[in-house]
Amino acid sequence: MSDIHAYFNDTGTDRIKHIILNAIDHQGYFVDSVYEENVIVSIIIALYRIRDNHYIVSKQKNDLTHSIEYTIANEICRQYSNHWHIHPTKNDIAYMASLLTGQIKSSNLIDDDNKKEVISQSFIDTINDILIDTFQKYMLDIDYSEQLYNFSLHIDAMIKRAKIHRPAENISLNQLKNNSPFIHDVSVYLTQRISEQFQIEIDESEIGFISVHIGYLIKNCLQNNQKVNVILFCDQYHHIADKIQKALLANLSEFIQLYQVHQLNIHDIHIQNADIITTKQTQIFGKKVVCISPFYNLQDQMKIMTATQECIDQKKTDHFNDLFHTYFHKNLFFIRNDLTNKEEVIRFMG
Repeated sequence: MSDIHAYFNDTGTDRIKHIILNAIDHQGYFVDSVYEENVIVSIIIALYRIRDNHYIVSKQKNDLTHSIEYTIANEICRQYSNHWHIHPTKNDIAYMASLLTGQIKSSNLIDDDNKKEVISQSFIDTINDILIDTFQKYMLDIDYSEQLYNFSLHIDAMIKRAKIHRPAENISLNQLKNNSPFIHDVSVYLTQRISEQFQIEIDESEIGFISVHIGYLIKNCLQNNQKVNVILFCDQYHHIADKIQKALLANLSEFIQLYQVHQLNIHDIHIQNADIITTKQTQIFGKKVVCISPFYNLQDQMKIMTATQECIDQKKTDHFNDLFHTYFHKNLFFIRNDLTNKEEVIRFMG
């Protein structure tokens, strides 16, 4: 969230975050931590668009006015209008409600399985295909599964604006073109693919908002890739696994992604991607294994910290090599050992 300030000058992003989370909590709901930043960023973009006097003129596919999401969205707009004199329409509030649909849960942990479909699964699949194509073209390995739904909602709204020739122009976001040329380039290509797929003409001003989404995805991906994936494999006798997990996260939450399993399944995606498997059983799994005692003492802690640091160092080395491999491949250079002076080199290069 700290980097979002760079995209939205004087918007009060910290204040918006406080308003959003309070409005959700006041209705007895919460957002899972893994979705929280994505929801906040999406709503910030919506509020920023309204603040620049660009409104949604078409209605949502389904009526959300009687939903808890609409109530929360309305409260967010009401509180934000106390700081910025915005005048959102019912369609804007409904759109914000759609951003919350499927993202919030009851504090009583009772899931609402009767959510109305805001956008179709086929539309989401189409956007997913476009994202896959875009990221493959730019050689980006990004897990955007958690952000796909909200990004699809943004694209759906953008398509509707394009059809009625009401782009969400934002002059201040043009600085992204100069400050983040790579992200801008990716966003331009993505916009072109969307334009071709849906046979619409998308105004260049829309690219700024897409750039915010893409920049956010790339930033999150880089942060997650730098963390070490740790599998905690042990039984739950006397809640041993939970106690060890709590101790691990207390010391290393900034550096690791921790997953607890009670059986090893080679098809489990977390195990396939594991950097370290922590276990109180001495076994070899073809992965880096750190064996610890059920009591997780200081010696165990030092073992895991050492193994984690080794993995972090290796990830940094691998990342460095990946960055330079493309630009320093031997086929990109002339390798000649028979040139003895600069005149020969000049003649060869000429």
